[in-house]
Amino acid sequence: FRSRAQAVEELKRIVRDMHDHSAILPHVLQFISFLNNLMDDSNFKITTVTLEILGILVMKLQMGIKPHLKPMVLTLTKRMGDNKIVICQAIMKVVIQLMQILSPSPVLTVICDNLSHRNSRVRQETLNIIIASLLTFPSYDFELGSLCKVIAPTLVDSKRQVRQAALECFAVLAQEMGAGKLQPLVKAVDNVEVSCDSEGVMGAVQA
Repeated sequence: FRSRAQAVEELKRIVRDMHDHSAILPHVLQFISFLNNLMDDSNFKITTVTLEILGILVMKLQMGIKPHLKPMVLTLTKRMGDNKIVICQAIMKVVIQLMQILSPSPVLTVICDNLSHRNSRVRQETLNIIIASLLTFPSYDFELGSLCKVIAPTLVDSKRQVRQAALECFAVLAQEMGAGKLQPLVKAVDNVEVSCDSEGVMGAVQA
């Protein structure tokens, strides 16, 4: 692992010091795929440095990362269920960088696919990312009504932690939408309550 750790640090230095990124553009997908494999490494240090490399790559390529958004998010998703706070923070940092460059909506469209992920930790962390993005960017950067619809099913998730994160997410959504403009939120919650036969969901959201 020491050899691998040394090598990944060297790779980070090379990417960081890269001034002309035109040479890497035709190979970005293969490079992300390579980093994706590194995310499987059992060594904590290698995972964290790989996440740093992904962040540097995003900052170097800027809009050039747009065609590779989905593989980038899939690579990050691989460790979204990690119980180490440092890993979750590193993933959050890369996602926010992506949003700063591409705007939140296209990034969230891809990330929201994780709300049906089989790993409940990934579902929970996805909701945390949505909350963080809502608190970081202005409300006009989001399609708030669509977000309500996509997030609503997690209010009746089988895992309590996911349901709790969903309630927190709806609290932030309500704040962003403002009083008197909550109709899309209410409708989304109503639909889930009816379709999942789950009484009390609206009451929990209102509370």
